[in-house]
Amino acid sequence: MQFDSGSSRIVRHGIRTNATRVKISNSDRTYSSNLQMYAVPPSEEISIEEFDDIAIERVKALKVVEDVKERFTWGSNDFMNAMTRELSKVMPIAAGTCLPADLEQARRRDVIGHFILRLAFCRSPESTKWLVTQEVDLFRFRFMSATRPKIVKFLEENKINLNVVDKQEQEELMTELAAGCGISIDQAMEAEFYK
Repeated sequence: MQFDSGSSRIVRHGIRTNATRVKISNSDRTYSSNLQMYAVPPSEEISIEEFDDIAIERVKALKVVEDVKERFTWGSNDFMNAMTRELSKVMPIAAGTCLPADLEQARRRDVIGHFILRLAFCRSPESTKWLVTQEVDLFRFRFMSATRPKIVKFLEENKINLNVVDKQEQEELMTELAAGCGISIDQAMEAEFYK
């Protein structure tokens, strides 16, 4: 065995060259919505550097969710403003501030990042619980921030058959709806509810 620096460098270089890409699978899938159920894993080949970047970006976004939840009451104006402001810095698509030119790439990174973290955080029940909690809260924020047409499109794409609660029924159930959602009656009056 010879351990001179020349042969070691060649071996390392060869290893790096052979492992610079990660096969996620085929890339014929388009990402048509900012709201995702993440039912279909991505299927394309990406570099290890991009893999790392996407994973770090997603962890930062979930840390933002966790931090903002600790500082503000869920659903309050301060909460919504802080989430939008902080997520815009690390994951603009989650904040709804992504530029149209960057939308397809941001959606792609969103889906890939979600699945990378599902894989990375499945090692222990505690880390899985943390991931699921933050992902659900991120989804809730994104859903609350979405416009009605985007919500309808999301529901249709995922074959979720819901109807909008009409205003008369909403007024009759206002107290229960507000209490069930943990929001004020004023917020419930402005919100749309589905059944």
